[in-house]
Parts: sequence; C-alpha cells; structure tokens
Amino acid sequence: IPQDGPVIINGQKFLVHYFSDSVVLTRTRFTASAALTSSANPSVYGRDVTFTATITPEVGSSYTSANPVVTFVLDGNPLFTQVVSLNTTNSTAAFTPQSTFGIIFGPNTTHTITATFSDLNDVFAPTTATPNPLTQTVNKNTVFITVSSLPAVTATGPVYGQATQIIASVRA
Repeated sequence: IPQDGPVIINGQKFLVHYFSDSVVLTRTRFTASAALTSSANPSVYGRDVTFTATITPEVGSSYTSANPVVTFVLDGNPLFTQVVSLNTTNSTAAFTPQSTFGIIFGPNTTHTITATFSDLNDVFAPTTATPNPLTQTVNKNTVFITVSSLPAVTATGPVYGQATQIIASVRA
C-alpha cells in the first residue's frame, strides 16, 4: 500500500500513513457521484413527474454497513423535502412530489429540484447530485374534446320531441 493510500477493513475505508517507527490508519469516508434525472422534462400540466437520483459509489465500496439516503428538495422549500432510502440493489432513489405532497405543477411554470446523497452511518461522504438544481419545465396540456349524440345527428333526425343523449368525451 503506497503512502497515504487507501485500505478497506471490515467495510470501512482508511488511509495508511507510514512513519519511521509506526503506521497510522486514518478513517475516511467513501465517495460517490450522483446524477439527477426527470421522468419527463418538459412535462405537461396535470401529469406526475418522478425525479430519480442515481448514485455511483466509489470502486471498492459497499452499502453493507451503510444506511444511504437521498434528500430531495422541491423549489428550495423545506416544506417540500423528502428523505428517501436508497435502493441498494440498483443504487437509485425516486421522488414524485405530486403524489407525496398532493400538489399539482401548474402550466407554464418551472420548478427546481435538488438531491443530496448522504449516509446515516457515515460510511459515505455526502454529495449533491448533478445537475444542481435540475429545472423542471411544465407546459400546458393539450385536451381533446369529442361530442356525439344518440341517436346520431343526420339530415333526417333526430326529430322534434325525440329523446337525444349528448355525449362529450375529454382526453388529454
């Protein structure tokens, strides 16, 4: 092991420093990088958007003794903060603010989201996901309306006094 090189002992990372009469191990934390993505950007009014943080841990590290979480913050507002446990199988954490907080992203707006990876057991050093923040654009939603009748309207019908059902279908 080179001077100040890393060594992993029982899932913990140490730096090794040699002196003439001793060896000193200094515990340090593993590093990780984090990327933040949106399920749809731009999105449209009325549709949920899921933000996903993907963590890439340092080579040689393990989540075995860690308790990794991702803290998502919407629009810098502490009231819209959610701590999500990291799925250690695929190294992701997901957050859908609309369903979590019962909110709707209005049309023609933007929102910012940040995600910070941390470890409650202090095995990994905290890191902020990139981009920081991610800007979510919300556009108007297109609505299609179809109107029909029973019986169908023709040149000869329906006639005066005949019961007619009007049907309106709306879809996004």
